[in-house]
Parts: sequence; structure tokens; C-alpha cells
Amino acid sequence: MSLEKYRQTIEATITPVEYIIRLHEQLLLGCEQLEQLQENSTKEERYDTLQKLQRLFLELLSMIDRTTEEGQRLFTAYFYCHQQIVEMRLSDTYDAVDVIKREIFALLSAWEEYRYKMRKQRGKSGRI
Repeated sequence: MSLEKYRQTIEATITPVEYIIRLHEQLLLGCEQLEQLQENSTKEERYDTLQKLQRLFLELLSMIDRTTEEGQRLFTAYFYCHQQIVEMRLSDTYDAVDVIKREIFALLSAWEEYRYKMRKQRGKSGRI
């Protein structure tokens, strides 16, 4: 089975929360890659990484239910990070990487806590 097929199978079988957590993990990896590329890379390599980060943020933005207060807050946080990525692409400066990493890490922690609470609730109800 190809790696792409495996990835599609995994994405089709995990919960939305698990998928969101994986997107955050990919964002953190992308930020780390961007930090490494700052010193010895071409502009094209940096732009490719920034473009990947933009796609991940757009994926998250598309998943948010903006009809709730929590959804509005999440949308604002993701949109802010996405805008920072756009600004980095336009200016070819990377000062915002640390800010974005902190925001992603905080959001990832919140999603992991939410997942834990949901699993705990399922355990109390006797459901698998």
C-alpha cells in the first residue's frame, strides 16, 4: 500500500478531533522546518514550507463552526496565524515563527485536553 493511500485511510478512520490534533502537529513540524530553513536555504524552499503551513491553516479554518462563541475564538486564532504566514511570505522575514509556534502549541494542548475529556466521558457512560 502506498504512503498516500495509507494517509487517506488513516484520515478516513480517525475522529475529527484526532484529525485536528494531527494538523496541529504538522503545523509545529512545519514551523520547525521553517526555522531550520531560515539560514541556509533558497527563497523557494522557504516559500514551499510557508505554502504548506498556509494550506494546513486553511484546512483548520474550514473545519470551524463559526456559529458558536468558541468557534469564533478559534477562527480568530487560526486566521491570525494564517495572516502571519502570509506576511512572512510577502516580506521574507520570519520573526513571527515563534509567536505562531506558541499559539499552535497552546491550541494543540487545548485540543488534547478536549480529547482526554471526551474519552473520559465515554468511559463513564460505558461506551467504547
